[in-house]
Amino acid sequence: MLPAHFSSHLKTVLRIKIFRYLGTGLSGFSSGFAGSIENLFLLALYSYRGYPSLEKGFKMSATSLKELAIRYFREKGYIILEEDSRLEGVDGILRSFDLIVSKGGKKQLVWIKPWNRTVGVNVAINMDKASNAVGLTQPIIIAEKFSAHAKAYANRKSITLLTKRGIQRALRYRR
Repeated sequence: MLPAHFSSHLKTVLRIKIFRYLGTGLSGFSSGFAGSIENLFLLALYSYRGYPSLEKGFKMSATSLKELAIRYFREKGYIILEEDSRLEGVDGILRSFDLIVSKGGKKQLVWIKPWNRTVGVNVAINMDKASNAVGLTQPIIIAEKFSAHAKAYANRKSITLLTKRGIQRALRYRR
């Protein structure tokens, strides 16, 4: 059985997602077997998407951190040009970015790292290389927290680092 604190609306939404993932659904199985599979899949999907789990508290998922970032950028007057885009650099390598935002005619690339650990300098270096390769400067990285080395590198290279807590604070105290 699914935990009681999961709302029926959320269960329904996730059931729809399950059937989309599985294609035709579970119609070929007996109802008891299908229900067991569905419950297992729902629990796995809840954990993956960052919904409250039984063992841990609330975990921010990639989707919800991205939604928070999009809301933040819109509040700050940015235009969201693309989501989940891939751009080819001058070196011929395809680079993936979570968002491309624009403000005042200036485009900026965004990486969102919904990790439960500190983002290190290697991510900042890779973002710097990727943004330079596609010809855009002053990229943005969003994460839970950053190492001291990542902060120092970002300051030297004009990379904006935003934390989830900082974004939440900015949205709460806007205007």
